Amino acid sequence: YYRYSNGHTAPTYESCSTAMFKHGRTETVRAATVETLSASRAISRFRDTSSSTETTKEELRSLLKQCSKRHGELIYAAACGLGCDRHLLALNRWANKVTPDVQQPIFSDPNYSYVNKYVLSTSTVSSKYILSGGFGPVVPNGFGLGYSIQDDLSGVMLTNYKDTQNGAQMADALSEALTDIKSVLE
Repeated sequence: YYRYSNGHTAPTYESCSTAMFKHGRTETVRAATVETLSASRAISRFRDTSSSTETTKEELRSLLKQCSKRHGELIYAAACGLGCDRHLLALNRWANKVTPDVQQPIFSDPNYSYVNKYVLSTSTVSSKYILSGGFGPVVPNGFGLGYSIQDDLSGVMLTNYKDTQNGAQMADALSEALTDIKSVLE
């Protein structure tokens, strides 16, 4: 998305299973982190041959490692019930039930509203028996990205509403970004 949007980030939802808990379903992993932004910026600068960057592949690998480490920590926390989104959802619903005429300040804050309009909604299918799966975006100006990563292949099912986003352009940006990451890791 960083490349597609010319250097912007977006509220991002990644589902994480909480099936280790009785009646567990999912928690949100908020994948748009400072580490992800740093890695995205550096890889984009590295790709731009007109830029005079001194970032080496080793430094880029280190940024990707930091980004992946942070992402893993967020996934682990969410899977263990330490995410915040489902707790806040429950508090919001409870507050609306107990005091339906009073909007709690946290839930009417514009920042809360912004971070809960997931421009990127992502999920993985972790099975060697399923090659792809998809779903629609969750906001009108968003993308749905269902992805699968196997030992020898990976794939993405990208969806969007045609009147609000350019799916072909996003697919090209995603392909370029994955090619760049592959180049850094080789």
